[in-house]
Amino acid sequence: MPSTIWALVPLLYVFRVSALQTCNPINPATASQAQTFTRTKFDYLIIGGGTAGLAVASRLTDNPAITVGLIEAGVYHYNDPLVYTPALGGDAIGNTSYDWAYTTVPQPGLAGRSIATARGKMLGGSSGLNLMAYTLASQAEYDAFETIASFGGGSNGGVTGWDWAGLVPYFKKSTDVDNQVDPFYGLRPNTKIRSSITSGTTGPVNVSINPWYPDIIAPVVESYNNMGIETNPDMYSGNSRGVFNSRLTIDQTEGTRAYVNYWCRAATRKNLHVLTGARVRKHLLTLSVYVLTMKPQASKILFSQGKGKGKSSLITATGVQFVVGSTTYTAKASREVILSASTVQTPQLLELSGIGNPSILQPLGIKPLVNLPGVGENLQEHLYSLLSFQLTPGHHTYDELRYNSTFQALAAAQYNAGEGGIYGTSDSTASYNPLSSFVSRANITKRIQLFDQVVQSSNPTPLQALQYVIQKSWLENGTVSQNEALMWSHELVATTGNDSFITFLSGNMHINSTSINNPPVINGNYFDNEYDVQVVKDSTQLVLDLVNTEPLKSQIAATVLPPPIANDAALEAYVRSISTPGSHIIGTAAMAPRALGGVVDSTLTVYGTSNLRVVDSSNIPLIIAAHLQGTVWAMAEKAAAIIEAAQ
Repeated sequence: MPSTIWALVPLLYVFRVSALQTCNPINPATASQAQTFTRTKFDYLIIGGGTAGLAVASRLTDNPAITVGLIEAGVYHYNDPLVYTPALGGDAIGNTSYDWAYTTVPQPGLAGRSIATARGKMLGGSSGLNLMAYTLASQAEYDAFETIASFGGGSNGGVTGWDWAGLVPYFKKSTDVDNQVDPFYGLRPNTKIRSSITSGTTGPVNVSINPWYPDIIAPVVESYNNMGIETNPDMYSGNSRGVFNSRLTIDQTEGTRAYVNYWCRAATRKNLHVLTGARVRKHLLTLSVYVLTMKPQASKILFSQGKGKGKSSLITATGVQFVVGSTTYTAKASREVILSASTVQTPQLLELSGIGNPSILQPLGIKPLVNLPGVGENLQEHLYSLLSFQLTPGHHTYDELRYNSTFQALAAAQYNAGEGGIYGTSDSTASYNPLSSFVSRANITKRIQLFDQVVQSSNPTPLQALQYVIQKSWLENGTVSQNEALMWSHELVATTGNDSFITFLSGNMHINSTSINNPPVINGNYFDNEYDVQVVKDSTQLVLDLVNTEPLKSQIAATVLPPPIANDAALEAYVRSISTPGSHIIGTAAMAPRALGGVVDSTLTVYGTSNLRVVDSSNIPLIIAAHLQGTVWAMAEKAAAIIEAAQ
């Protein structure tokens, strides 16, 4: 039975990992460790040991004279097959030992459903929870980061280089890519893994190609090509359009997920102190140069008011409160506090600390220290609709691990012997498509008209108004993808997800309690306008056309999802009932001018503070056509360089 087959995997796998995995394990913090942590003199305190936080901590401690403390609420899932085994990717989602498992409020545009939002609850963050795809957006999208960050000039931090050209060195610095020949279908035999962006680099994160592919990939790629969607041999060149083989964050020497590599390179350093299983309650802030005072109970923070002007009026972060067990502790930082707690918990902690919209803080009894209404706003996300198809008999996909016990045992033996195979892989076939590649010119015109109608009928914030100008230019010139079609063959049938990349949705998340233990209220405003719905309908139709194109058509035995679609109204009802976010949320502490609703400047410093930075996906000001981890690692590398330059 499938459950019995799957149960074999962890038992076989544990022995292999314990022999190969070299990163130092960390046990959840004890009271004694928490007390030692509070007595340590830190230059920097980092809140969150996820994708960005580990990278910043690792780079800052390259300097032995700098001492860094890092606090992570999750634990290090050392040797855990649900994290380390690539073929099990995604199986931990929804499991609260690994996932914060947030949910939105009911979404009217999604048939009233509350939608799950996965966030990694572990050292390594969501990079330990996701499906390991390493993709980059197009040059135009990264150039938009710079456009937004520098809009209007003025005191936006003065740091440039958030565009494509400025981020390329950090894509290289963060990754380790070899020059294997890629056996992916649709590529010429001499096509190398080497790309114009990550060629030959020796950064911390292993980025590799699969040694094994489901055999359905060949007809999928050929059918795309027959539809006029070309194979892209280098989606990392600044042109991400077309069908491609995504690299994966897998260390092929061990066949394991590469997600805590920044920890591995720094784990033995005496100047890096990491607490896991510890949750931050609030930032400790003082105004100007005054010293923070504390009551013995450590449950309330007292602040002294600065009386200066200009920079002397900025509030200064001095440390954080955190909880281990049921006890609250305080740690101090002499230079900076760096918030890397995710798109959800970063704005939550800012608001709990008195930074945000007074209309949200004051009813909860929180004294506003910085009036910053952009905190928790600008939440953006990818939306997927789902389609599923049964294949004709005889195909080799990941399904064989479920129903073929002989195959599963052989694959497990191969993997545990260090010889790779199917367990060391994950699905990697996708296509990024501008509407112009699969929608007629006449319908493109209609989509642009619909885009304009939605803009004119809305009441956009200044940041949204700028975003819409940028997004419309992408729609008109076809340089940026509006759709991802991602093939995932882990179910009993081949499954394809269709992702809408450019959307109008702009949600928010805010606290409704003064307790860190109460999750914030997340409202994505998913499908609250007709343009977003239309793009997902177009994307769904793309895959329906794909499976009716040879040679893939002959490999499909039956359509499982969607049910028969009689008309456009039925298609809309289907996408509203089935669509779900991709857990790629961004933007709730956007890098943008304060006047537009930004939260951080181009140095990633929170407006109104002198030394509180945010470094995570909440900085990203505008949704991009990419899975996020590659971009977040590069932004963290750049952030570390900015911080080092300020020392």
